[in-house]
Amino acid sequence: MVIAYLMKELGLPMLDALTFVRKRRPIVYPNPGFQRQLFEYEKHLRANNEKTMNEYQDKKRKRIIEQQKFAKEDQERSERKKKALESFDLGATLHRSSAERHSSEYRKH
Repeated sequence: MVIAYLMKELGLPMLDALTFVRKRRPIVYPNPGFQRQLFEYEKHLRANNEKTMNEYQDKKRKRIIEQQKFAKEDQERSERKKKALESFDLGATLHRSSAERHSSEYRKH
């Protein structure tokens, strides 16, 4: 059971886990039936690990796409805001120029 634990928690292949345990307890020798089960368990762990990695990579790709989409939307909003402010400033400048012209004409009279 320690071998299975090492396989799952440390991600060790079955033979590496067995070697690790045997270095500490040379008497350990799982019977052939249990060894076959451990090899099957290793296949199961690898399949789950690949599935988990694929799911993680898919989620990561989606997150990156969403971040790019939000960044683009933010940039577009900033550009629209900048244009709106520029047109507002232009309108205010035109209004001031007009008012200044009128007041200077009024002062002349």
